[in-house]
Amino acid sequence: MRGFQRSATEMTAEIRVEGTEALRWMVCDVSFSGIYLRGEKQLPVGTICQVTIFLDGQDPPILIEASGRVVREDDDGFGIQFDSVDVDSVDHLRNLVLANSQKPGEVIEEFETHIGLYEKD
Repeated sequence: MRGFQRSATEMTAEIRVEGTEALRWMVCDVSFSGIYLRGEKQLPVGTICQVTIFLDGQDPPILIEASGRVVREDDDGFGIQFDSVDVDSVDHLRNLVLANSQKPGEVIEEFETHIGLYEKD
């Protein structure tokens, strides 16, 4: 079971894997704990990566920075679970998830029952 609700969205993200060139994918959905992306190329499960999500419409653009690993792949794309989110990106990520949520009340409850990516004791 996922710890956070996913919110459908369409924006770009840049994924960097150590020792390779950064590539861009389309974000299909996002949660406070990860993203699902689609594109021509996929990354295999277990790949550790750095993620930059680009929030369009701002000048300069707002960036959400996180690190994580690929936890699933299918015919359409792949999912990355965040291991950490940059402290300057936390509020932007929360706002992005909340603004695109079909169930904003549940998203707010998740934020209240977690400290960062982890459940409160």
